[in-house]
Order: sequence, then C-alpha cells, then structure tokens
Amino acid sequence: MNVAKSTDEIIEQLIKMNEAPGRNYGQMRLRITTAALSRKKFREGFSKIRESHLANLEVIYANLQRRQVISAKLDARQLVLFFEGFNYARAGNELNEHPESNGGWFDMLHLLLDAD
Repeated sequence: MNVAKSTDEIIEQLIKMNEAPGRNYGQMRLRITTAALSRKKFREGFSKIRESHLANLEVIYANLQRRQVISAKLDARQLVLFFEGFNYARAGNELNEHPESNGGWFDMLHLLLDAD
C-alpha cells in the first residue's frame, strides 16, 4: 500500500480497501461485533482485541494530525470511534432502499478530515 500524503489519498485508500472484491470489511466487522455483543463468551476476548486495534489506530491518527494531513477538530481517539460508527453505517447502507453513493461517503469523510 502506498503512503498517503493528503486527505484525499487517505479517503481514497479507505474506500478502496472497503470495496476489495470479496472483502467487505465493514460488513465483516459488523458481523463480528454483533456476535461479541450477543455471546458473552466472545465479549471479553473481542473487547481486548478491539481495544488494542483502537489504540493502534489512535496512534496513526494522532500522527496524521501532527503532520496536519487530517483535521484536529476531534482528538485522535474521537476520530477512531467516529470511524468505527462510520464503518458500521456504511456496512448497513447497502440495506437502504436508496443507498448513499461512494461519492457521498467520500464527501462526508472529506468534510470531517479536511485539515483547514
């Protein structure tokens, strides 16, 4: 994967990753989370893995904010949590009668991530 140097490049890479053939990461993440929420025996292990994953993402976003590649309107942890919700919403978008287009998702991300 190429290193993104701008907000547009980061957003394009996120969208491409989510659209990889046979790999809908958003839907996969949603299914795993639902299983962990509904089965107590999965919850503790999933919680530890998830927290580790979120902490790693937090470091990445903080670094991008320091480099002024993405906005600092939210702190890095808030961005991580926002993206979790964003990914769940995007996965569910396919169930909508009129799903949002890729361009619409791009516009939403751009609005939030633009480092003014």
